[in-house]
Amino acid sequence: MDVYINEMTSTVRAADSEALLNPQMIERLLRLITDRVKEHQQQEKNVQDERRMRPSMTSREVSMWE
Repeated sequence: MDVYINEMTSTVRAADSEALLNPQMIERLLRLITDRVKEHQQQEKNVQDERRMRPSMTSREVSMWE
């Protein structure tokens, strides 16, 4: 089934591009980005820690821990 739109109405608002990047907004964006980068780095560190080779335990050593 084909649908044809003969008329369309939309609203376009113009904004001052300088107002969108006021100092408070830039600060907020920087904080958000910095937090995300730190989270990502911590996650990568956790993955690397989990993958790190560790000495294995024998079954006798395991039973000593139980």
